[in-house]
Amino acid sequence: MKGQFERGGVWYSYPLMLLLLAVFGATPQARASTRPLASPVEDMALPRAEDLSASVMRTALAQTTSFEFDAAAIANIGKLYEEGACTQLVSLAQRQVDRDARSLMAHYVLSRCKATQGQKAEADKHAAQLPVLMEEMKRPSGAFGEDRLIAARSFVDCIAYIAIGHWDVVSETFEIRNGGWRLYDKVTARRLGDDHDVVLRFDLTDYAHDMVAAASTQFPSDQSKGAMEAPALYMAFLFSAAPMPRAAALTGLADFHEGMLHDLITKERSLELLRRALQSDDPYPKYAVGRRLLLKSQGDADFAKAREYLEAAAAEGMNEAQVLLAAMYAGGFGVETSNTRRDQQLDRAAKHLGTPRMEYEYANVLRDDDLHVANPAEGMRWLRRSAEHGYAPAQNDYGTLCAQEGDAKKPSCDVDWYTRSIAKGNVVAMCNLGDLYQSGRGVTVDFAKAKTLYERSVAGGNVACDAKLGNLYYRGDGVQRDYASALRYYEMGAEWGEAVAQNNLAIVYRDGEGIERNDAEALKWTRRAAIQGYPRGASGLAYLYETGRGVDHNDQTAAALYAYAAVRGYDRAQYQLCAFYTEGRGVAKDLTRAAHWCRLAAEQGNADAMSGLGYAYEKGEGVVKDPKQAVD
Repeated sequence: MKGQFERGGVWYSYPLMLLLLAVFGATPQARASTRPLASPVEDMALPRAEDLSASVMRTALAQTTSFEFDAAAIANIGKLYEEGACTQLVSLAQRQVDRDARSLMAHYVLSRCKATQGQKAEADKHAAQLPVLMEEMKRPSGAFGEDRLIAARSFVDCIAYIAIGHWDVVSETFEIRNGGWRLYDKVTARRLGDDHDVVLRFDLTDYAHDMVAAASTQFPSDQSKGAMEAPALYMAFLFSAAPMPRAAALTGLADFHEGMLHDLITKERSLELLRRALQSDDPYPKYAVGRRLLLKSQGDADFAKAREYLEAAAAEGMNEAQVLLAAMYAGGFGVETSNTRRDQQLDRAAKHLGTPRMEYEYANVLRDDDLHVANPAEGMRWLRRSAEHGYAPAQNDYGTLCAQEGDAKKPSCDVDWYTRSIAKGNVVAMCNLGDLYQSGRGVTVDFAKAKTLYERSVAGGNVACDAKLGNLYYRGDGVQRDYASALRYYEMGAEWGEAVAQNNLAIVYRDGEGIERNDAEALKWTRRAAIQGYPRGASGLAYLYETGRGVDHNDQTAAALYAYAAVRGYDRAQYQLCAFYTEGRGVAKDLTRAAHWCRLAAEQGNADAMSGLGYAYEKGEGVVKDPKQAVD
């Protein structure tokens, strides 16, 4: 089974491999009810946060930073002009600087405290380090659009960055992305006198990895491997068990449980975390609960309760809550339909976001099919408005979707909108336009233009484009084939947690093309792609279980993984599932289901499936015998 490299754009996954709701009962007429299957990644099983004692957190912190200093700095951040606070903090901060000379919080504390103590020269020395360190922390925002991406060496450095910049925090939450691999502290803030909010996105991934590595010796052995596979996820567990739990962290973790870990963490556990978060003054938990109540997955919506929580969050300045309320008024969900009330909510959000971005956020709510308030057609109209008002992310998204609008009559609509977005520096649009030039969709194939656009996108911080640039070198499209360069770009994207790059890197190691074959590395990267719910990653992991490469042979697990990818439309997995049903491998032999999956794969042009389906019609296996269909 040769690897197939992904050409598409950013992979957006729905809760992932750990759900593994394989549809074994699908037939041409109907699908049987889904049933959960045993996870093929048992070493990802996670304990309850309470099972990880606070001592684990302290031990991890003690080996990567100073827990004592962190706790003292957080407790005294607002009292640094006071001699009493400084007496305690100076010695701790100095030890921290000796351990880590680039600790932003330590230099900040020393600059303030030395000034309070009248030691101007020392204060100035440390103050001079602050702008240097803050500049080093900046990263290209890439796919995060207008957000400011900041690499934080520790959790307290986020606090120091906010304090030094005189930011007023509006809301905050943790984001766990890429299958538990990356951790962000997302802070919405504004400065005094500013009308618009700014998103400061602190990347805490390296910090999470270091802490989990330091603490992993205290995990039970069967959990240690899971911790290293999803360090950001474990970091969130540690935060929820730590002596300094934060409402935003608990809320983010609850959201994560509700989706990706639904089969491991109960809904009751998720709601328990939310209840704890709601006891704080943070408005984000109120917004999170309000939005949760509007999810179709929660059954019949409690619109009155959703409105209550959203109005409370909106009153505390949550723009996201105001936008959701606007959608409720527009559609009459639990309230009387009122465009006037809708516009009032949107105007309030626009005061902080600006009109084009507000339109974009509102469009995304309306286009979210997971919500009861969704209205896709209206969402496209608002997306077009935002694009016409010059908002670069909207221009990019509309370029991708314009074929669904009247612009479909204009063959180059995607090129036009991507070009407008690129003119504003949008690195995602650069990657998307490069893909058009590489594939020749709507334009003449031009590998040189594709390469230039990919390189600009990657240089701008769009890690999702690393895999595309790697593909050019791997295939030799317009460049001399260069496996070393391809591998470098795949590794860059994979380390950032991009599922496509992880899967492509796994294929390189699995097939040994341009590099020595390495089944252990193939398994590691395929699993990481599969955990994120990427169908090709799940199919690749199935192949390893099917062949017993890097892992014990297990046809049942392979069948479950192929089923996961098959129901998500991947033709190779559909054909493999057809073969498994035909032969009774890992599943009960069922020629009717086999023919069904071969038909779906054949409809996508899969040659093996076409041949298998033809044989089925010739022999009448799983279908009514039909020699004419067999030939066709």
